[in-house]
Amino acid sequence: SVADMLVTDDNFSSIVVAVEEGRKVYSNIQKALQFLISTNCVEVFGMLIALLFFPKYTFLLPAQMLFINLVTDSLPAFALGVEKVEKEVMCSPPRNPKAGLFSGSVGVAIIYQSILQTAIVMVVFLVGVYCYSPSVASSMVFFTIIFMQLLHSLNCKTNGSLFEKNLFDNKTFNLCFLITLLLNLLVACVPFMYTIFNLEFLNLSQWIMVIIASVLIIPSCELMKAILSTDKKFVKNTKN
Repeated sequence: SVADMLVTDDNFSSIVVAVEEGRKVYSNIQKALQFLISTNCVEVFGMLIALLFFPKYTFLLPAQMLFINLVTDSLPAFALGVEKVEKEVMCSPPRNPKAGLFSGSVGVAIIYQSILQTAIVMVVFLVGVYCYSPSVASSMVFFTIIFMQLLHSLNCKTNGSLFEKNLFDNKTFNLCFLITLLLNLLVACVPFMYTIFNLEFLNLSQWIMVIIASVLIIPSCELMKAILSTDKKFVKNTKN
């Protein structure tokens, strides 16, 4: 594709533009996959753990899982696919053609993000079961997942720290984030939605726990990014 562009454009500098665009597309595919796989692992692992250790209790209902997959997962993943190019994208060496989509830090990110989200959700589930009721626990899990996954889409915008990136430079992402947030709030605030999704009304303390658990995914991922970044620098300096 780069060669065709050079022949058509007759401008050697087009190579830089074409390579940058190619790297951006590849990076965005990785970001979307990272978001989709890590968020869906929460449902899979959560259902599996609940089935093995708490078979009497319902983790999520089919209608709730359908909402998560069709609404909370879809729009942010689409928006991540059209992220703007990151500043450091041209500083990295050429990618090995044999390397897969999960090469580099992407595979590691998916693993630790899946574990973090699953751990947070399972804590919410256990607190709900033992402090309130199984039905309240299921509702708390549902609301925690939809809001946590929405916030987790921010983590997937960059492999670096969120504090080093302009989070609002992608208008498509901003729009998708806002629409998804409004849909989530619609389910959380409109009474007849509780009947449709078989949810329990949560009290203030339960909502506080849901909010804290949802927001916790951002500092947790930031901490893991910092740890992994420090390890990479240490290994690099040791080799040198």
